[in-house]
Amino acid sequence: MSRRAPLLERVGTNAMLRWSAGVASAGPQTVHLLDATERAALRRIERAALVRAGLAGGLSALAAALADAAVQSHEDANPVLYWAVVGGVSAVAAVGEIGFLSWDALRSAHAISVAAGVLVDERVEREQTLAVLARAALEMPSPPDAVAGVNPLRETSRWRLVFAGLAYKVKVSASNVVFKQLLRRALGRAAVRAWLQFVSIPITAAWNVATCARVLRETRIRAFGASLAQDVVARLLPAAMPIPPSLAEVLLCAVGACVVRSADAHPNLARLLETLSRRVAIPHPPGLDDPAQFLRGLASLSPEHRGLALRLLRAATVCDGRIARRERALVAEACSLVGAPNDDGVLDQERHRMLHGEELQLS
Repeated sequence: MSRRAPLLERVGTNAMLRWSAGVASAGPQTVHLLDATERAALRRIERAALVRAGLAGGLSALAAALADAAVQSHEDANPVLYWAVVGGVSAVAAVGEIGFLSWDALRSAHAISVAAGVLVDERVEREQTLAVLARAALEMPSPPDAVAGVNPLRETSRWRLVFAGLAYKVKVSASNVVFKQLLRRALGRAAVRAWLQFVSIPITAAWNVATCARVLRETRIRAFGASLAQDVVARLLPAAMPIPPSLAEVLLCAVGACVVRSADAHPNLARLLETLSRRVAIPHPPGLDDPAQFLRGLASLSPEHRGLALRLLRAATVCDGRIARRERALVAEACSLVGAPNDDGVLDQERHRMLHGEELQLS
């Protein structure tokens, strides 16, 4: 039974489908990485979105600061009134800010999909593409069952996930508190009390810009994930090339191992595995999400097939735009196992190409 998308994802996807109703596909091509004109268009879209995110954060913090300044004289005499006004204005401003940022992120994601030329006329494929972009725009994590037969958290501590989530939630608040305490110590409480509440304006704006940049980067990466998967598989495994089952299993396990080592069922990895599965035309092996099985299978291949598997492994490592520490370790271990040279610089260069929508070298 297929997974029912969360409400927020469905709302975002439906909104983007409405905005895309009159947008024709970019053409008949199935593989479409970015050219110079499209990259320039994406930069313009992203710069404008960053400005809007910064302004939204600044205005939200300004509203709270003005409310604080208006009732500051009541803070000691009537704390109930003080916190009712400041808390109420802050809450309304925060809700408005979050709503605007979510809506603007969806609009920016839609603009990126149009500028990147990745939309197709086929309804199901278009909906899948926009759903992936909507999840990125709304900062929704990849569902853990997004890659069939692979548990992305197989080697990941649950406590690590909890602590990572808590750390993300307190970043902005902690920054405001620390900065205010530093100012108080440096200038004295009386000297800064009159304008201290305005300190949060640039901090909130800066965090919004940083968060928006991360969201747009992820949206851009996902926009050409399907094209990248098709390009990688077509170049590594040409249509006339015979693929023995032993090689096919190792190739599938290479992608599954990257999902586990990155601890994220990223849609680009899911696309790569789907495209690869169609090409090799064999059932998924039982240990698809076991990096140890991938390494054992790699060691059993011929030298030529080992090189092919390592090239796919590097492509899978960078296709989500990140290189986790444990993914680097997997590549290093695989190269050491078969006596192949390993250069971290090659991975970094491939990641740079991925981030800019360029063709991978597949070296």
